[in-house]
Amino acid sequence: MLGWERWYELDCRHTIGHIQRTVARLQTTGEMKDYPSDIVVRMIYGMLVDAAMTMSTQPDVHRTRQSLRGIIRDMLMSLKVPA
Repeated sequence: MLGWERWYELDCRHTIGHIQRTVARLQTTGEMKDYPSDIVVRMIYGMLVDAAMTMSTQPDVHRTRQSLRGIIRDMLMSLKVPA
């Protein structure tokens, strides 16, 4: 068992690091609204972690996955700079 601190350290290195790099690239290119990147990263991370936890508690995994996919897409698209 990893324990919370070790799990979080690994997750920061991999998941949060990937989100940070993606947010930085999208904000640098002007594709994402210019909110504070550290807040955006934490919000996206929290949304993804909660989505995974939701998947583990729902009886209809396929329906839940489809719903979560749409919700996550809509939430992320709201960060996009309008064309």
